[in-house]
Amino acid sequence: MVFLVPDKPLNVQLRRKSPHEIEVTWEEPKIAVAGYRVYYNNFQTPNMEDWTKLDVGPYTIADIRIPDEKSTYVVRVQAKSVDGRFGNLSDPALDNFVLKR
Repeated sequence: MVFLVPDKPLNVQLRRKSPHEIEVTWEEPKIAVAGYRVYYNNFQTPNMEDWTKLDVGPYTIADIRIPDEKSTYVVRVQAKSVDGRFGNLSDPALDNFVLKR
């Protein structure tokens, strides 16, 4: 049986739910997926091993907890095929949170 590797998730959106939590949403690829990996970091570094990652099920929403409420975060999402392979990373989404004083 041959499984296709999913396309990159599209339209990644970020919304601050609280000073320490960001809701991430995205559009699912056109083929079935087993889940997603959400990467997030304070800086957009090319080495994904430096990013924090969160594995989620086949849902197009995830909440990430962040330790520093004053920082801006970059998020990327990667779809996982049913045979366990990961597709390409989404385009980076930037959290432009500004604290209101």
